[in-house]
Amino acid sequence: MQHNHYVSKPARKTIFSGAAFLRTLIAVPAFLLPLLLATGSDVARAVDIADIRLPDSVPLDGYNLALHGYALRRWGPARLYVIGLYTEKAERGSASADTASSATTAAPSDPKLFTIPGAKRVTLVLLRDLTARQLSDALNEGIRDNHDDARYAALQPRIERLIKVMREVGSARSGSRLHIDFLPGQGTRVALNDNPKGEIIEGEDFYLAILRIWLGPRPPDLALKQALLGTGAMIGAR
Repeated sequence: MQHNHYVSKPARKTIFSGAAFLRTLIAVPAFLLPLLLATGSDVARAVDIADIRLPDSVPLDGYNLALHGYALRRWGPARLYVIGLYTEKAERGSASADTASSATTAAPSDPKLFTIPGAKRVTLVLLRDLTARQLSDALNEGIRDNHDDARYAALQPRIERLIKVMREVGSARSGSRLHIDFLPGQGTRVALNDNPKGEIIEGEDFYLAILRIWLGPRPPDLALKQALLGTGAMIGAR
């Protein structure tokens, strides 16, 4: 089966150090693949990207999550990371949910996926070494870019706790899998290679704030947002 792909133009400058490097890594996706759908089902097949396999489903503390969307990030010839989004239900971005606690924390501009109840996971499979500072700065800046000043200020205490968690994660080597999970009734948990790190940070609103890094009003790239939502609308596909 042939795969469409999305290639964006490289940024004018390449900075491979500190927060700026991670920000370009998040902000300029250069190669995206559409979601593969199982025959007669809305559940994605397992996919292999850059020698990385993303399973079609993963267990998470008693929940069964299905792959919702995914992408590979390149910088020129360099492969930087693979990202996968998992949700407890296989509804895609166009689905609606009429009963969900998420509906009370999602903003009107958020995709409907935000109102789907249940556990969720973002998996980043790193294809190069990164420091804790690079990871935490990128998450912080991504949250700031997708919230107004008042909301960002309200989130700041929990952002600081997330930064402490990322310090406990430490440097992540190429091939590491960084999971950012939402556990209903508990909150946001970070794990490196399936080993939980630091505290669980309460509040579904906080996890949605993290999701907005990629799915918010100022996403890294519209095609990346659509790929993770599994809408199949691949802007710039060739």
